[in-house]
Amino acid sequence: MYNIRETQDTETKFSKFVGKKSERRTAKTAIGSGNHQSNWTRVGKVEKLRMAKANLISHELLKTLALDEDSEVRAAVADRGNLSSQIQTILCLDECPDVRFLIAEDPATALSILRRLSQDENPYVAHRAQKTLFSLSREAIREEACFASSSTNLLRSRS
Repeated sequence: MYNIRETQDTETKFSKFVGKKSERRTAKTAIGSGNHQSNWTRVGKVEKLRMAKANLISHELLKTLALDEDSEVRAAVADRGNLSSQIQTILCLDECPDVRFLIAEDPATALSILRRLSQDENPYVAHRAQKTLFSLSREAIREEACFASSSTNLLRSRS
């Protein structure tokens, strides 16, 4: 379900950039903000929101939108779900709690990011991340119980 190497890479990035608001912008720069084209400044908010919600979009453009100065554009990216670990990391360090909340409620968010968000300074973000982690653990327990039950039934049928 989760890529272990991806999770370890994210953990490494967190060990450098967790915590304070002042470190969030630094984290975005260190993780890689990419080069913005001069034409990018001419793209309006409505177009950026439309791009963030598009079904087909390049990873680089999505990363650029995740680093946009408008929190509504960043929230639209976070609301997409199933983001790469790099974009999840950028958005979980966002200064806007609404963006972090959207990352915290996505069950496809890396466990290391959810753990970090469960200790967020904003109580709503922290609670949402804890709720998502709890939901994922309940799902994993159910799957394990179903697997154990089907394995037992399979063994009985072979006897």
